[in-house]
Amino acid sequence: MRNPPRILSIEDEATVRRSMMVYLSDSGYEVLEAENGRIGLERILTDQPDLILCDLRMPEVDGLKVLDEVKRLMPDTPFIVVSGTGDMRDVIQALRLGAWDYLMKPIEDMGVLDHAVTRALQQARLIQQNQRYHEELVATNRRLQQSLQQLQEDETAARNIQFQLLPQHPWAVDDLVFDYFIRTSAFLSGDFLDYFRIDDSRLGLYVADVSGHGASSAFVTVLLKSTVSRLLNEYREFKIQTVLLPDRVLSLINDAIVERQFNKYLTMFYAVVDTAAGIVKYCNAGHFPYPIYHDGHAARFLEDRNLPVGLFDGSTYATKELAFQGPFTLTMFSDGVLEVLPSDLIPEKEALLLSRMNAGDPDVEMLVETLGLTQQDQVPDDITLLQLRKGG
Repeated sequence: MRNPPRILSIEDEATVRRSMMVYLSDSGYEVLEAENGRIGLERILTDQPDLILCDLRMPEVDGLKVLDEVKRLMPDTPFIVVSGTGDMRDVIQALRLGAWDYLMKPIEDMGVLDHAVTRALQQARLIQQNQRYHEELVATNRRLQQSLQQLQEDETAARNIQFQLLPQHPWAVDDLVFDYFIRTSAFLSGDFLDYFRIDDSRLGLYVADVSGHGASSAFVTVLLKSTVSRLLNEYREFKIQTVLLPDRVLSLINDAIVERQFNKYLTMFYAVVDTAAGIVKYCNAGHFPYPIYHDGHAARFLEDRNLPVGLFDGSTYATKELAFQGPFTLTMFSDGVLEVLPSDLIPEKEALLLSRMNAGDPDVEMLVETLGLTQQDQVPDDITLLQLRKGG
């Protein structure tokens, strides 16, 4: 939709037409006019308006015929009928045919016109946005289905597919920056991560570590991506809230894995960042080491104990909330990081991770270097590092 929106008024009463046009023009809209339905249809085809105001009773071509043609050619264009007080049966018929709203003449309060136009344009924008989301998700799901088939046929293709499913990095959106590092210990990885925009103010992220390696573990990572994409689609198209609720997301993935009898389980950390509310909602399903949160002053573990995903049917999880005001960093590791750190004791390894985060709040590249994650020729387990940084 162009800015400012283009509005076409089809009205045979010049006084009514001019009064609406002057008001809408003063309100910042681009306005067009047509004195009858025939000219109105011509202008619709040539000028492609974003919204149509149309009288019902006009010579040559009446408003119902104009509406019928608009619904055929431009079904998502807002159409508001304008009718005299004696035309209520025509108004009802117009609404049945697909008109978005109606106004009664004479329009004594132009605020009523402004409200109807604003509401219709907002609804049209939502429809356009949902169509784009739908097209993107359909394309993503098509790629995922192709990926599942290829994954079963060829391990080489499977490895390529796994890395194609990973998000771009680094990824900057608003004042947030997402970045990650993955190093696999085998040909196919059991580690996976993703981040994505949910709506204008909320973003989701997760990191997961599937038990074992090979094609079966990689298959679970594809299922994970597909499930979260489906939940995202359900929210954008039908406003189903599941993708916003970390505990529900983990429960659904748990039941899907148990039902398919993969004989696999995974640890997973899932979070939703609400930038408008200043809240991070998260849930940790057995993922270790715990994520590290740095509030700009000091780092601490986000300790949260829940069962891994895929062990037991009907497992439940609990969501926690973390409020933030200024800059922060959220850093997540897979347990493969612990395998390459010095010391045989887990508490000492945890203390080392925490000290590294407190030493200047390093980004992904600095952490990889200071922890020595690329120094060995081979590593005993997959190593994954995912980080979210919020600026001031």
